Amino acid sequence: WEIRHALRQTGKEVREPVKELALKWHLVLHLERELEESRTSADEMLLRVKAERSPLAEAIEEANPSHGLFDDLPLSSSQLSIGERHLSPVLGAWFGLFGRSFPEDGSFVTIAPDVLSYAAELFGTGLPEPSREDGKSSFRTIHLPRVSVDTRMEKDSVKAGFSGRTLMLVDCG
Repeated sequence: WEIRHALRQTGKEVREPVKELALKWHLVLHLERELEESRTSADEMLLRVKAERSPLAEAIEEANPSHGLFDDLPLSSSQLSIGERHLSPVLGAWFGLFGRSFPEDGSFVTIAPDVLSYAAELFGTGLPEPSREDGKSSFRTIHLPRVSVDTRMEKDSVKAGFSGRTLMLVDCG
């Protein structure tokens, strides 16, 4: 209290870390969404370019070229892929903003294989084998152990958020 009082007298505002973190978390999630939209847009443009006939096809008198100029360029992974480097801050932001909204015994469903791999690595559990159900969908389910909350856990919102939960990967492909 004395420190706050001294700071107020100097005219400096006491910062609230939760508000600052909330802004950071929102920015992380919005930036990841922008990256995802950019990847999708780039793939769509590349598919259009690959589908078009080369403007030089007539000049080189090739009626049906064997391959297009951009055929060797790969598309982004068809599966949702965040990338391990971005996954930790994205999940941290997600749990920071929404983690307290879920019941403690709730389960999570994802379509991103990287999320399941990240959680399995974080808790030291192995990846489960996919189970085929009727139809085309496959499911991988992992039951993550409950870990005791200590001072370090409060700073690791991802581990605290996944602790004691069931995580299911749905592959609709």
